[in-house]
Amino acid sequence: MTKRMIKTELENALKNKVASIFLILGTSLVCAGSFADGAANGDAFRATASEYASKAEHASSLGLGEIAGLYLEQSTIKANAANLADKGQWSDINWDRYHANEGRIGVLLSGTKSKK
Repeated sequence: MTKRMIKTELENALKNKVASIFLILGTSLVCAGSFADGAANGDAFRATASEYASKAEHASSLGLGEIAGLYLEQSTIKANAANLADKGQWSDINWDRYHANEGRIGVLLSGTKSKK
């Protein structure tokens, strides 16, 4: 095996590990709130958090690390919103970072489309 082949294999293995970590972290965050008493209020947020965790894993598998990180942060924000909603603390949910991330994700995704 050449050094280049070994490097490529190591990079691919690392990408797979990162994708697995994203999935585990995202799923853990989503599930953590789903067992809370009265969880029904935050269920929609939890479902969206799970979708963002899946998007993070997919972006990571494509080598889009920054986008994957932003999706993971979106998942965390939604999971936090679910937990606050479960407690009836709707006014404590802050969407500033969420909206900033959405804008950044849009910019990054438009850049990846123009490169194809």
